Amino acid sequence: MSDGTIVRWLDRPRWKSPLPVWSGDPPAPIAADWAVITAFPESNVSPAVFVLEFLTQGGDVGGHFQFETLEIALDQAKAIAEIDPSAWQACEVRVPHSLAALSAEAFAAMRAHRAV
Repeated sequence: MSDGTIVRWLDRPRWKSPLPVWSGDPPAPIAADWAVITAFPESNVSPAVFVLEFLTQGGDVGGHFQFETLEIALDQAKAIAEIDPSAWQACEVRVPHSLAALSAEAFAAMRAHRAV
């Protein structure tokens, strides 16, 4: 998968914690600090996708869900974690294909609503 662009972000005070999503082995509630929706463009090997991820402050991925459109990702965030679509902050932050590589600068850019 190629590099993506975070198009929506949300920090934890806007939803309940831990999130009502179970992940891992053994399964445990996801305790995320951030939620992001990242757009990955279409390529010759895969269609365009929107990835909903729940992240810790350190950038670890607590939950990862892939959808065909931004609208579906927003609807599923509401179904999964009761995040209202209007609560998301729009942004445009370019990130490597691995969100685990997110830096403090990328988090700061999301808060500032600017690209890095």
